Amino acid sequence: VSRGRHAVALAKEAARRGFDAPDLAAGLAIEADLFGVISSTDEMREGLRAFLEKREPVWRDA
Repeated sequence: VSRGRHAVALAKEAARRGFDAPDLAAGLAIEADLFGVISSTDEMREGLRAFLEKREPVWRDA
């Protein structure tokens, strides 16, 4: 499975920040914020498009 570089970095950041969250609500807020960041990228669009077209994504800067 190929993975977008930015998505992996943000997933790791979410995990690191989530471990320090005081409660579930704070952890979910962190996740939502980072999802908002990745959602606006070409990487997200390519990943979603590739999934819907049932093909491997082509990462431009991977």
